[in-house]
Amino acid sequence: LKTGPLRRLRAKVFGHRERSLADRIPVVPGGALLDYGCGAGHFVAQMRDRGWNAFGMDFSPHAVVAARNSYGVRAVCG
Repeated sequence: LKTGPLRRLRAKVFGHRERSLADRIPVVPGGALLDYGCGAGHFVAQMRDRGWNAFGMDFSPHAVVAARNSYGVRAVCG
């Protein structure tokens, strides 16, 4: 994930890295996960890489194409 100035400041003040949403969701290997509004697919790819059977859906056909091309995730427009 990108580390912007606010995240770096928080890490310096609190002494730890801020946890992402993907870090907060317990892994259920083989469990199904639908990211509705997946955009370019970053979150879907993270969860797939952690063991989820992750799938993305977005209203934008351009976002779905980006998700498929950038991360190789399964995504549909709808």
